Amino acid sequence: MPPLALRGLLPQLLFATACWGTIGCAAPIHCSSGEAIAFSEISTTNFQDPLRLVCPDGTQYRVLLRPAGSQGFFFVNGLALSRPLLISVFESVRLQAQPETHLYFFELDRALLRPVPSLIGQQAHAALSPDASLIAYESTGDPSAPLRLVITDTQTAQNFLIPTAPNATDNLPTWSPDGKELMFIRLGYAPGGNIPLTATLMTIAFPPGPPSPVFGPTDIVTSSAYSADGHRFAIWSPYGLEIVDRQTLNRTIILQTSSLAPRIPGTAGLVWGGSSGTLAFTLYNNQTSASELWTIREDGADARQVFSVTDGMLYVGSYVRQ
Repeated sequence: MPPLALRGLLPQLLFATACWGTIGCAAPIHCSSGEAIAFSEISTTNFQDPLRLVCPDGTQYRVLLRPAGSQGFFFVNGLALSRPLLISVFESVRLQAQPETHLYFFELDRALLRPVPSLIGQQAHAALSPDASLIAYESTGDPSAPLRLVITDTQTAQNFLIPTAPNATDNLPTWSPDGKELMFIRLGYAPGGNIPLTATLMTIAFPPGPPSPVFGPTDIVTSSAYSADGHRFAIWSPYGLEIVDRQTLNRTIILQTSSLAPRIPGTAGLVWGGSSGTLAFTLYNNQTSASELWTIREDGADARQVFSVTDGMLYVGSYVRQ
């Protein structure tokens, strides 16, 4: 992720190049499960980062949003293609200044990309609550914390700062299906260091109180996702991809790390679908230098690669209803 800086002046309305319903573009995607995986393809070249859709079984894929001018797209989150999607846009907003990252709403039916108002600092990874009233996002707006989480109410513009910890950053927020709980990863660093030494899975209720650890720093949980029914959640740990009962915290490994060679788990997203009954995640192939998007059924069956690139990195965003 390129360094973030203070926010510059932005136009209030921007139009994007959307490959949807326009001349020369592919037809809308039709997945048998009724949902598609939205993901980003982060290029090695600035402003060359498209958003894509792929069916969980890999049978179809489409371009969702092409990069245009001095804008690329690092992350996508949302609930359905018929509703606004939350997009992390990497853009050049001032001449001779470092590019910045900001959140936008993307309305697919209108091919319209518009800045999200009332946010703090620059923004990176984000999660839209199930009713779309709240956005949880990584922010650099507080000088006392290099990267912290903020929740913004999209209707009242009220901001809630998630309490931080010394020598730590809070990352990768994800909402529970009822919108009452936020889960995230807290990375711990040595004083003055920039390489994380610990990774703690945290939760916080909304309205925000103090966050609580679910699995401690020695568990090294690097990503998480709730099931659609809210009774379970998935995590990546050193042991592999695990399903956790939300009430008892009993853990079941459905994909062991030892079985992945020559691939290794990435930290580029973990999402859990609804009607497809699958999870999506990324792996890095050490033999081919490919970033790969995989899906697996929630019972651990039918693991398959559905997309890959060798000249960039894939970041899985969310399952979206068609």
